[in-house]
Amino acid sequence: MYGVVPYFGSKLLAEAPISAAVSALGGACLYPLVGLNPAPGKFGAFIATLVLEGFASGALGLMLGAIAPTTDVALAMFPPLLVLMIVFNGFNIAEENAPRALALLPKLSFIRWASEGLAVNEFTGLKFSCDGPRRGPCCETGEQALERLSFAGATVRGAAVSQLRIIAGLYLGTLLTLQKNKPKFLSVEPA
Repeated sequence: MYGVVPYFGSKLLAEAPISAAVSALGGACLYPLVGLNPAPGKFGAFIATLVLEGFASGALGLMLGAIAPTTDVALAMFPPLLVLMIVFNGFNIAEENAPRALALLPKLSFIRWASEGLAVNEFTGLKFSCDGPRRGPCCETGEQALERLSFAGATVRGAAVSQLRIIAGLYLGTLLTLQKNKPKFLSVEPA
C-alpha cells in the first residue's frame, strides 16, 4: 500500500526515539556503576557513542533483513558479521595487522568505531600512577594507553562521524534493496 521511501522513513522515525532511549538508559545505568571518567562532557559523549552504536546495529539488522530471502537467513547472517566486527575492533587485532582479504572490515565495523570512541572518551586526560606492583609496562597517561591501542590521534568526534557514515551507508543500502525487491503488481487497464 505504501511506497518504499515513505514506509522506510516512517519506520526509522518511529523506531529512532525508542532505540535511542534504550541505549541511553543502559548507558546511564552503566556509567556510574562502572565508575567511568567523571570529567565534564565525558558522560554525554559516552551516551552519544552508545546511541550511535545502537542505530548502527539496527541499520545492519535492517540491511540483512532486506537482503535475506527469509527471517531465518537474516538471523543466521547477523552473528558471524558481529563476531568479525568484534575481532577486528582494534583491541584484538590492530587495523594494520588485518589480513589483506579483510582489510576493509575494520573501517566498516561500527563496533570498532564505538570501541575507539569510548576508549578515547574514557582515557583522554587521565593520569595513572606507576608506583607499586605491576605486570608489564606502565602507562602514565591516558594518551599513552591510547597509543598502545593504536588509537593515538583518534577523537570521539572522528569515531562518531565514522559511525554516522556506516549508518547512512546501511540505510541507503537497505532502501535500495527494498526498492529493488518491492512487490510487483499488474497495472489495472481499462476494459
